[in-house]
Amino acid sequence: MTKKNRTGRVPLPYIKEAELHCSAESLNTPEDKRPPPDHPCPACGMGSTEQIEHAKQEWESTADSMPQLICLLDETGHILRANRTVERWGLGKVAAVRGRKMHELLHPDCHDANCFQRSFWESAFDTMGEDGSAECQIDDRFLRRHLHLCFQLHQANQDGNAKMRSHFSVAVVDDISDLKHAEKKLQLLNHELELRGEARTSELVCANLRLKQEIEDRKRIGAELKKSREEFRLLVETMSEGLMVCNKKGLITYINDRLCEMLERTREEIIGCPASDYIDASSRAVWAQQIAKVKAGIATSDELKLKALKSPEIWAKVSPSPLLDEHGKIAGSFAVVTDISERIHTEQALRESKSQLRLLSEQVMLAQEKERQRVAGELHDGIGQTLSAVKFCVETGIKRLYDKPSEEVIGQLESVIPRIQDAIEEVRRISMALRPSILDDIGILATLTWFCRESALVYEDIYVHLQLDIKEECIPVQTKVAIFRIVQEAFNNAVKHSRAEFMHITLKHTDETIELNIEDNGIGFNAKRTGPNNYRASGGLGLISMRERAEFSGGLYAIDSAKGKGARIRVIWSLQAAKNL
Repeated sequence: MTKKNRTGRVPLPYIKEAELHCSAESLNTPEDKRPPPDHPCPACGMGSTEQIEHAKQEWESTADSMPQLICLLDETGHILRANRTVERWGLGKVAAVRGRKMHELLHPDCHDANCFQRSFWESAFDTMGEDGSAECQIDDRFLRRHLHLCFQLHQANQDGNAKMRSHFSVAVVDDISDLKHAEKKLQLLNHELELRGEARTSELVCANLRLKQEIEDRKRIGAELKKSREEFRLLVETMSEGLMVCNKKGLITYINDRLCEMLERTREEIIGCPASDYIDASSRAVWAQQIAKVKAGIATSDELKLKALKSPEIWAKVSPSPLLDEHGKIAGSFAVVTDISERIHTEQALRESKSQLRLLSEQVMLAQEKERQRVAGELHDGIGQTLSAVKFCVETGIKRLYDKPSEEVIGQLESVIPRIQDAIEEVRRISMALRPSILDDIGILATLTWFCRESALVYEDIYVHLQLDIKEECIPVQTKVAIFRIVQEAFNNAVKHSRAEFMHITLKHTDETIELNIEDNGIGFNAKRTGPNNYRASGGLGLISMRERAEFSGGLYAIDSAKGKGARIRVIWSLQAAKNL
């Protein structure tokens, strides 16, 4: 294959200037005027015609093998010699084209004055560059070829004064149609490639935008999910109820802080263990029924007793529900655990209080009947008999006055006055036992002083010490009755049951409270085992009545006693709470 240069043209074969000159001279000189064969050429110094002929044949053979149209032109632009390409292109025979010009050869019968080929070949000598060449490319419609035209000037026979005596040129016409087709095809391919590249780039840009949008969406969703998880975690961890999640096997997989607090264990100790381990033995049957319902897809709720680490009793309302996976199948359960220990204890206390209240009501009714019986007996045996005797004496004295007035009769009527006075004292004694009038007339401090003095006179075996560190006006009216009845009942209990020899009663004012303390040195009792049954067995009403009076008046009641160590009763009233009653 013929090697092409950077411009895409096939280079001309290398021909020595002397060979070209000799060939040109031999072609232009008539045979009769040509020098003898052995005459040396003045330009090249060759002396052999055979050498010239050999060079000519070599040049013609080389030129004829070239795919380009190569023509040797004289100084007037006429063709001296053309290679065989002129025949291959159908432009005529090699011998027939001699003497013609390039435009006539390429465009025979062309009369267009503006023909580009005509202009190029006629002006090639004037427009050639410093290297003595001119070239261009044209799309020749006449030849239906895309041509590359090249004009190359060669000089010869220069004298010592560098004056040009003659010159010739070479015209090369190269068919670059295939190259142009390849270029166009390459351009089309490049254009198609650019279009594909643009389309692919557009697709990549769109895909990149979609990817960026998806990344942003995922970031946003991730942030929202993280926020949602944090809010859910915060909600679960700060809720007042416990939360427990179990798998199908009943093993705990999650537990919140509240339930850890209820069970008094750490999360690490609980997770992975069966939930039944933290249910008290008395409630495991109920828990098993709940789990069976959950496995059947039914939510349930029951009160169970939990097994804490230190607390003896933890009651909770446990509400397990089925936990479903993404396919809607049961994957486990979750349970909300609500601590109801306080409510259970309150209900137990309420039941005990109701029992105590029923007992108190029975005792109050019994006490009322006994008190009525006592008051009735005292009225019948004391005041009734006295009034009957007074009535008899008065009736007898009045009859005698009607029959016969005398000093004896008047004396008999005067003897009635002491009896009436005794009746008045008896009524006063009974009234004081029921409610001392001094409490309403003078106040609680004077009443307590009177009560302690009278009690010491009646019960000489007990020494009563009263200490009052409060002013009368500091005590609300409704609290005075409660204080007196508690002191009265405590004294009666000490006299009847404790066999005490000493009793110390203190009533004082501290800050915004009133505090009552009653202590004795009796035999004492077990205060922790005191209950409704013990009250009923002992047949006493004192402890219950003191507690009820203290609580009904807004006070806090406490008793401390042990066998052989006496007893201490303490009641504290808030002044603000007592005033609001």
